[in-house]
Amino acid sequence: MPNTSSGASRGAKNSVENSVVPKIRLTLVQLKSFSLGDSEITARHATDAQFLAFAASLVPLESEEEADLQHWTVEERRDFLNWCLHNGILQIVEHRLMPLEQET
Repeated sequence: MPNTSSGASRGAKNSVENSVVPKIRLTLVQLKSFSLGDSEITARHATDAQFLAFAASLVPLESEEEADLQHWTVEERRDFLNWCLHNGILQIVEHRLMPLEQET
């Protein structure tokens, strides 16, 4: 006999989770399709300085002694943007990575 109550509760839980935490994860290929904020610069084609400026506008950046914030590999860009999406710092609006409005 199928257990329908368990599936229903999982569906309800997922719908709540989906409304709070986006389930999208950017891939390396997708970086060239998403612009940084209102600019026309994509996450893949931004210079290191442009990406650093965008990242610093989202969160305070600190580096360990050996970490180099001046150079961002495509994997680091993807991971940082996915972290921002997961933590509610960024949202995707019409192929743009837009900062979420912070409540004051």
